[in-house]
Amino acid sequence: MLVRTADNHYIIEHVIAGHWSPAKRDEIILRTARGDAQRYDNQVLIYVEQEGGSGGLEVSRQLVTKLAGFPIYSDNVSGARSRTVQGLRVPGQAKVVRALPLAAQAEIGNVSILAGSWNADELDQLSAFPESSLNDIVDACCGAFAKLAGRSGSDWVPPTGEQREGVAQGAERFGGRLMDLQKTRRARGGRGF
Repeated sequence: MLVRTADNHYIIEHVIAGHWSPAKRDEIILRTARGDAQRYDNQVLIYVEQEGGSGGLEVSRQLVTKLAGFPIYSDNVSGARSRTVQGLRVPGQAKVVRALPLAAQAEIGNVSILAGSWNADELDQLSAFPESSLNDIVDACCGAFAKLAGRSGSDWVPPTGEQREGVAQGAERFGGRLMDLQKTRRARGGRGF
């Protein structure tokens, strides 16, 4: 979950990642959609990345159907998704280019991450990107950022209710603290973001 504050700061609030069966994956996606909708007064937009080919189209359509009642959209991302370097499959040029806008915002301190049990996996992927085969979390964050950053002020619905309390109070409300993404990455010796 990536949110944009009223002053255009970006906060990675939580990441749910894993390797599940299709049924378990769909259950987790539905549970997450329900929780996010409840937390944010049904204002969360959901995007499902549509993989290339007819199989990707079918999976995307199935997820959109399973999440009927939520604002869900397919996101068709094109370009070379991977390349091979010394026998290791790493992100392709399309994923690297897609990551640049979020990386630029992180570099100037405009992206924070809410402290949580999932931070180690997120920071490991962000720090190793693009020289690692593990990049699903990076790709999801970059896709979410592209959707939030691409929305103009006229079509963006500002936070309501408790969300107006501010970034620090929001972090406290969710039981964590905010960390500057770029400083945290450097402290861990990362090369990526």
